[in-house]
Amino acid sequence: MLSGYCIHAAALRSPSVASYLWRRFTRIYPPYWVSLVVVAVVCLIRKWILGVNDLFPLPALYQLPAHFTAMVAPANSIVGLNVAYWTLSFEILFYAVTTLAVRWARPFPLVCVALTFAAVLPLNLAGLPGLFFLSHWPIYAAGVGLSLFFHGARPAAWLVLGSSLAAVVYLMTPPQWVAVAFTLVMVAWAEHRPGLRAPRLLVKMGEVSYSAYLLHVPMRWILMYWKKGSWVSVVWRNVSYDLFVLAMLFLSSLLFYRWVEAPSLRLGRRL
Repeated sequence: MLSGYCIHAAALRSPSVASYLWRRFTRIYPPYWVSLVVVAVVCLIRKWILGVNDLFPLPALYQLPAHFTAMVAPANSIVGLNVAYWTLSFEILFYAVTTLAVRWARPFPLVCVALTFAAVLPLNLAGLPGLFFLSHWPIYAAGVGLSLFFHGARPAAWLVLGSSLAAVVYLMTPPQWVAVAFTLVMVAWAEHRPGLRAPRLLVKMGEVSYSAYLLHVPMRWILMYWKKGSWVSVVWRNVSYDLFVLAMLFLSSLLFYRWVEAPSLRLGRRL
């Protein structure tokens, strides 16, 4: 939902389709490729510790294009090296569809409604090749509806928000309804508080959130291996260990952002 809100706004600001696609490409792919190397290194470390790679085997040659483009399961039957990557395949397809908003901003809300309608059809269109993203499209479309609302396109916003939220209620579970409603309220509240300033730590956590997304699974593979014995059975040690892992993830995400993600973002702005 946050992606729909932010990416639609980015599409409206983009001077051309090429600019939009280049910014999205440099935002996603170079850090993702480096994270593949991180996962491979972690697999080697686990093999060194345990004598066997108990995580993911190296991909076969025919699987490399899927891993290189992040088009892994559920886009196809190839399992990603990092179990979090399944959401990235959704994001990339969402971004591709939103390309239409760069040139055709006015009719784009109708595209959102049409895809939302396709998501709830009893034909299971999400099971067809290339349409897997329909299963989560209504949540993304709700974010687009918010973006339309705060860009002044109120009739289109109500159309997109109404259809997408109805689809969320129809397709999703009550905990997901709560998450969507909470996100909607928080974004709307923040938009109505233009002078709002978040604590610097939270701003920094938001800035490095993509780096944390890419690193949190391999970091867990390494650090949680030693969480045994009294680290599990004693409550204060259990909590302390988890806070230590969280701190290490935040630190590694800061470094990854500075050395990998930030240079990639600068490249996207420069060219």
